[in-house]
Amino acid sequence: MSFLKKWLTVLQAGAWGTFMLQGAEAGVQGFPPLKSPPAVFAVEDHYQVLVTTGKPSLVRLRVGENFYTGHINGVRPSSRNVHRFRIPMTELDKAGRYTVYCRPLPVRVPYMLKVRIYEEVSKSYDFCKLPPDGIRIFHLADTHGRIEQPARNALGSGNFDLLILNGDLVETSGEKQSLENPAVLAGKITGGRIPVIYARGNHELRGPWAEEIHNWVPQADGKLYYEVKLGSLWCMVLDGGEDKTDTHPAYGNTIECSAYRREQLEFIRKRAELKNHIAPSVRYRVVICHIPFPRYVGKNAADEENCRFTIYGEWGELLKKLYAPQLLLSGHTHKFGIENEPGFPMPVVMGARFDKKADLVSGARITLENDKAKIEFTDPQGKSMEKSTLML
Repeated sequence: MSFLKKWLTVLQAGAWGTFMLQGAEAGVQGFPPLKSPPAVFAVEDHYQVLVTTGKPSLVRLRVGENFYTGHINGVRPSSRNVHRFRIPMTELDKAGRYTVYCRPLPVRVPYMLKVRIYEEVSKSYDFCKLPPDGIRIFHLADTHGRIEQPARNALGSGNFDLLILNGDLVETSGEKQSLENPAVLAGKITGGRIPVIYARGNHELRGPWAEEIHNWVPQADGKLYYEVKLGSLWCMVLDGGEDKTDTHPAYGNTIECSAYRREQLEFIRKRAELKNHIAPSVRYRVVICHIPFPRYVGKNAADEENCRFTIYGEWGELLKKLYAPQLLLSGHTHKFGIENEPGFPMPVVMGARFDKKADLVSGARITLENDKAKIEFTDPQGKSMEKSTLML
């Protein structure tokens, strides 16, 4: 078969999408494309680039002259379709570009048997760091397993500099494939070209694969709560856990969110000592949590465990005392809204709407500029429906 005929066969099969074929042999063997472009998540002081493949593959990354080839105790990972690469923010910000290299997984055979080596394919992506002011954010949550329509909603809203995915990106963690949703959705929306911040929702705690989610999403040493500092923006990502008691019969004793919330209480207290939130470059301080936890403090206590409200209340008190944040971004309620809870230090912006009957998801544009937050709630096509401006 001629090279041209092989190439046409690959194109007709849709085998590589936007990937650039470096060796025709790879395409002929049916090596699949990436499920989406990569996604660049911001965690602490670094980026975690997540690359999602269609089948087991060997993946590496290059930034400038540096190659990043992940390993698990010396073995290159291939069993999970989401590959994670940790890149210092300063390095990727300076380079403004990175390249993904991917090859089919050879058969893992015993020692001294000949292994077939497949050729790599590669694609480069430009990357834009956050501007110092006029930061355009698109906030999306409660997609509940949907990919294409939420992506159209975000892309229809115009250009933005940062994507926030704020939980409930799955209906349940009932299937292994659902754990790929954050990386796939982020890649489809951003094209791998701008940073993303991720927070887990309560639906991700449900299902047989829930305990594995930290291997498939951005995380900080296995934890799904962390700080992020991107230029003039400082964020604290918190995980509210489930929205019912640990002993609720729906969970069958499979969750321990009360202890998890207490763990985060200590995190909030200890992280203040690092003073990242008052670095000279920081202008905006935002808390991100899927559950708008101030709404739960002291409400419906007869139906919930009292310690849950105590911990949420302590979260708010410590945040107010130690950080003086300006906004809390949440989802969970399936409706848009801006609320000022009594005694809470910041407005609560619920920036996601889910119309289950119409099967449509909408998000919100948030622009941080001149010490103001301009909030625009969007319709399912991404067009602005309602606008508000908050002084920060």
